[in-house]
Amino acid sequence: MDFASRYKNYTDFTIFTKMIVAFSFVSIEDLDATIEHYVGRVNRNGRGRWTVLFPPHIWNLHLRVLNGQNRPNNHVEAANKWLNVEMEVQHPSLWSFINCL
Repeated sequence: MDFASRYKNYTDFTIFTKMIVAFSFVSIEDLDATIEHYVGRVNRNGRGRWTVLFPPHIWNLHLRVLNGQNRPNNHVEAANKWLNVEMEVQHPSLWSFINCL
């Protein structure tokens, strides 16, 4: 079963998915040990943490929301949003892009 079907048909899966997304709005300081897996676990020897692929400063939006900044923390995503607004279409063709220039 694909993710869209699970999201639509299984309440627990839907809630879990929303909880993961909500992590991005919690301050980094308030992130609990229950999500330690997502932000890095303590090494077995107790010295330091494992390196994580996406550390919280990359995906966390807490301060951006408090400061009234745009929520997309990816400049390409922000530029894409601007382009979609300017072109008044979500997925422009090459020709509609050229016409808009």
